[in-house]
Amino acid sequence: MTGPGDRFKAVIAPLLATLVLSAACVLARPHHPVIPADYNVTYTETLVSWNRTFVWTVQEYTAVSINSSKLLHSRGQRDQICASIAGHYEEPCEIFITPEFRYAYFPESSYCCHCCVSGAPAYCGVVKPDWARDGEFSGTKFFPSPSGEHNATCYEFVVQGMYSNHFWVTEKYAPEGLVTPCAFSEALSEHMPLKQLVYDLDNWSPGPQPASLFDLPSGVDCNVQCPGICAEQPGSR
Repeated sequence: MTGPGDRFKAVIAPLLATLVLSAACVLARPHHPVIPADYNVTYTETLVSWNRTFVWTVQEYTAVSINSSKLLHSRGQRDQICASIAGHYEEPCEIFITPEFRYAYFPESSYCCHCCVSGAPAYCGVVKPDWARDGEFSGTKFFPSPSGEHNATCYEFVVQGMYSNHFWVTEKYAPEGLVTPCAFSEALSEHMPLKQLVYDLDNWSPGPQPASLFDLPSGVDCNVQCPGICAEQPGSR
């Protein structure tokens, strides 16, 4: 025979278990999605434009410690800067970000140009590792790695700006207190993706990068102003 206390326990116990589990899940997720300052990684970039979808690969080297980054876009790229430069459409393109400027270089054509200043007024410099720290947690998503050896369930954070920015991260494969990027996407208000990056966690390597990686290509003049979208940036030459 059970009394009122037993019936109360029978009702409240499952609720308490649910609350404890929910609290554990909340505590387990990163409070601030801050990635390492220095790293290199490969990712697949997808662009949706005029009902067409374009996909290419990017090798990124970033060293925030020296305010430098290099992005190697494969053939078929539709990068916003590279694809806007007439005569080099779809050609492999390398973006160099230095403490002073951002440059575009097309190795097949030996053509290099200056895009915009890293600081004010264009702010074309390196993306800061804590850019999403004030993002709102929005759930989780599973991302498999190409080899299957570095799969991860990643936390999604949303940062509202001109677009809705979605950033997925995991605490796996990162130094303590930091996170590893899984994916990033920009979307319009109706959630149609404009651009998406999916990181290859098999090729994620946090740590110092050689300063020589960010040297501008030799034998070409990179001081000419890039045409296209670069010429529209504040402070362009």
